[in-house]
Amino acid sequence: MKHPLPDKPIVEPPLKKQRPSSSGADKGTSEYENKEQKLHDEIVAFVKWLEPTDQEIVARELVFGCIERIIHKRFGRCEVELFGSVPQGLCFPDSDLDIVVLSKQFTKGQKLTKTLRSLRTALLRRGISRGVEVIAKARVPIVKMLTTPAYGNFHVDISFNSKNGVDVVHLVKMYMNSMPALRPLLLVLKRFLDQRGFNNTATSGIGSFILTNMVISFLQLNPGQRPPELLDNPLGQEALGRILLDFFYYYGYTFPYETHYICVVERKLGLKKDKGWDRGDFRAALAIESMIDSERDIGAPVGKIKLIRKEFQLAFETLKDLPFDTTARSVDVLSSIVKLAKGTIGQRRRLEKLVNSGALARATASADDSSSDEPRRKKGKKAKKDRSESPPVSREYHTYSRRPHPYASSGFESRYHAPLPPPPPAHPGCDGYAYNRYADYPPPYYGRDTSPPSTSYRDYPDYDVQRRYEYEEPRSHTVSRDDYQRYRQQRR
Repeated sequence: MKHPLPDKPIVEPPLKKQRPSSSGADKGTSEYENKEQKLHDEIVAFVKWLEPTDQEIVARELVFGCIERIIHKRFGRCEVELFGSVPQGLCFPDSDLDIVVLSKQFTKGQKLTKTLRSLRTALLRRGISRGVEVIAKARVPIVKMLTTPAYGNFHVDISFNSKNGVDVVHLVKMYMNSMPALRPLLLVLKRFLDQRGFNNTATSGIGSFILTNMVISFLQLNPGQRPPELLDNPLGQEALGRILLDFFYYYGYTFPYETHYICVVERKLGLKKDKGWDRGDFRAALAIESMIDSERDIGAPVGKIKLIRKEFQLAFETLKDLPFDTTARSVDVLSSIVKLAKGTIGQRRRLEKLVNSGALARATASADDSSSDEPRRKKGKKAKKDRSESPPVSREYHTYSRRPHPYASSGFESRYHAPLPPPPPAHPGCDGYAYNRYADYPPPYYGRDTSPPSTSYRDYPDYDVQRRYEYEEPRSHTVSRDDYQRYRQQRR
C-alpha cells in the first residue's frame, strides 16, 4: 500500500507583514499572517548571511593565484580556470575551490597520472598543504588537498582538461539571471543536504550540479501551479517559503522517479525507456539529462535517492506541522530543517583574521619566492645531480684497489652502500689481527696456509661471515690487484 499523500500547500494570495506597533512593549516586533511568510524572511536572512565578505573574496583570490603560479611554473603555458560553486555565486565560507588546468600537453592514461603526481610534488615542496592526494582512477582524475591553516584551510580539487565544468558555469549563471528564486533555493537546499550527508556524488548523494538541474526543472514545470508573478518576483511577493514547501512536496511525493527523467534543455520530463535509462534493478533511480551531453545521465551516481526522498518528505511534514505564533519572537521556522554548521561560522572568522592581519598575503608571497620547486626537465636531457650537500667521501684506499676501505670514515655507507656489518672480533692468538682502519692491517700474503689448525676459520660457527674479513696468512708485502682478486675467488 502506497503512503497516502499529505495535503498540498494551500494556495493563497501573498500577505504583507504588518507594521511594527508604536507601543513601547511591542516595539521592534512584527506580526506575520502565516508561517510561509516568516519562512520567507528567514530564507532571505540566511542567503544574505552567506554573501561572501570582502575578506573571503580576497582570501580565495590569493590562494587561487598562488596555486595558479605554481602550476604555470611547473608546466609552462596552460590555462588555469576556476569553476564550481565559487564563480557561480553559490559558495559557503568553507566551500571547495574547484580548479581545472587546460592544455594540449596533458594526455589521458599513464601520462596523466604522472602529471598529477608531478603537481602533487610541486604543491608539497611549496608547503601549501601537508597532504596532497592523487585520485587517478576516478572518472575525472583529480588532485585533492587541504591547504594549511596559513593558507586558509581550503579544500582544493584540481583536474586536467575537464572543460565541462567551465561551460556549466555560464549556463548556471544564465538560469540564475532568468529565475530569481533559483539562487535562494539552491543555497538552502545545499545546506539541507550537507547537514544530512547527502551532498556528494562520491558517496551516492546529490551533488551541486545535479541539485541545480532539479531546482531548474521544478521552477520550469511549476508543479504547485503557483501564479507566474510569484516565481518571477519571489522577493517582492514574499513567496520563497511557499516555493520551498512545493519543492519538498514535489520531489518527496509526486515526482515520477520510476518512469520519467528530467530534461532542463527542453523544459520537460521525458520517458526513461526512450533513452534506455530504465534500470530494472533500480527502477526508482533519479535520471537527469545533462545540459552539455544529451546522452549522459548525470543522475546515475545518486544511489541514495530513496533516503533523500524520505528526508524531503520529513522536511515537508516538519514545516507543515510546526507550531507557529504570529509574533516575530516565535520559534524559527527555517532552523527546524536547516542550521549553519559551526565549521562554516569558524571558517569565516579565520579568513577575516588571516586577511586583516596580512598573514595570508605574506604566506602566498613566501610561496612565490620559494626556489625549492625545480623546473621541468626537458625531454632527452639528464639533469645534473646536485652534490653540494652530499656527505664527504673517505679518501682512504687499499693499495690494491681504488675502492674505499669498508671501515673508512663515515659518509661512505650512506652514499654508496647499505650500512655495513660491524667489524669481526680479534683473531685468537693474534693481537691486532682484526682491524678498524687499513693502516693497522696490510693486505694478506698470497701463498701457503701457515695458520695453526686450532685457529682455522673453519672452526668458527659463523664461517661464512667471518671468512670475508679474517685471513690466516701472516702479514707481508702488498700484492697486485689481479693476484688479490684471484686469491679472493679461490677462498670463496
